[in-house]
Amino acid sequence: MPSFLFVMSKIYWFVVNPVTLLLVLAVVGLVCLWLDRHRSAKILLTLLVAVMVSLYLLPIGQWVVGPLESRFSAVPLPPQVTGIIVLGASVDPTLSRLRGQPVINDSGERILAVARLSRQYPQARMIYSGGSSSVVFNRDDREADYAALVLADMGVASSRLEFERNSRNTFENAVYCKALAQPKPGEVWLLVTSAIHMPRAVGLFRGQGFAVVPYSVDYRTAPWTGGVQDYLAPGGLVDGLQALKSGGKEWVGLLAVWIFGQSSELFPGP
Repeated sequence: MPSFLFVMSKIYWFVVNPVTLLLVLAVVGLVCLWLDRHRSAKILLTLLVAVMVSLYLLPIGQWVVGPLESRFSAVPLPPQVTGIIVLGASVDPTLSRLRGQPVINDSGERILAVARLSRQYPQARMIYSGGSSSVVFNRDDREADYAALVLADMGVASSRLEFERNSRNTFENAVYCKALAQPKPGEVWLLVTSAIHMPRAVGLFRGQGFAVVPYSVDYRTAPWTGGVQDYLAPGGLVDGLQALKSGGKEWVGLLAVWIFGQSSELFPGP
């Protein structure tokens, strides 16, 4: 049974999702127009058009996503590591079940990192963490089960892998991975996830007292320098909407885990 907080987080994100808010703006503006509330309709529809034009003309992705992806810049990997934790979200478990084969999504670099790092660190423990984040669909669809099939096809020996199948979100990734890894002082653990997701993930692992070395993958933007002068190229409407959605989710998530005490840092950094 999904926890109350887990369900509320899904509902809350659906409400504050930028795409949802833009759709509400359009619907309310249209209703005002039909009700002859022309002044209100003009204001709402003008605001909607202004946002859409801004998304088309401005590099929204760079501004919203760039600071997240550049928060943990690439550093030389340690010569030896105790273990490697890879957070799920590379494989869609529901589609995988419906299609009868593993379906990899646009975060597939996370699972590719397993094969790469397994060769680089042949003695390290490797944990893949991913359960079901669905509230509506079959919660018996565990991502880790399908990830195991993908990794076997990639030639990663099953004896190298440990799978955490119960987590539904990043907070539970941290809780269950710590319980499985049982990290000891002086050990070095790599944490693999998408660059945009790394600040929130690191904050949640630190909140569990689990020190990790970030290994970011799946970059979507150029390095962020803190200014706008280098990033004036238009991003495009679809890309802008996607960046606003994915980046907005992370910024809202950072605030939420800080408010609920799951992370002691509002914007975790190195």
